[in-house]
Amino acid sequence: MTNKTLGEVKLMTLRETPVVLADTPEKIANYYNEVISKSANFTDDTENFYVIFLNTRRKIIGYQLVTMGTLDTLHVHPRETFRAAIVANCNAIVILHNHPSGDSTPSDADIRCTKDLINGGKILKIELLDHVIMGHANNGRGYTSLRELGYFSGF
Repeated sequence: MTNKTLGEVKLMTLRETPVVLADTPEKIANYYNEVISKSANFTDDTENFYVIFLNTRRKIIGYQLVTMGTLDTLHVHPRETFRAAIVANCNAIVILHNHPSGDSTPSDADIRCTKDLINGGKILKIELLDHVIMGHANNGRGYTSLRELGYFSGF
């Protein structure tokens, strides 16, 4: 029998950012542009997948970079997406990622991933409120909400 050391999860409260009400995709996009895209670990030439943690009043209590992908691909699993959400004792989450191409149109993989995460959240009783895909502002609004497109109603 071998001993396996499990990784540690450290959760820090975001004191340096104002408490933001995240009740619309536009507010999530603004938070991404003002906070997340300026973080040290962000790169705009690869896809970056983030989870945003919300309290019962839909205010942001933190966020985490879940995975970094390639130019056009991400590998996302519910286990990694919800791990820190459980530690943060959050009520709901919003997921978001960027498309380096600038086109925020969701791919079939984005839609499948969203469906899997909605189902995972139902089991954990952590509601997935939206999946926002960030593009470039010169390409329409600069973001797409899968909830606004109606992908959440069929799940």
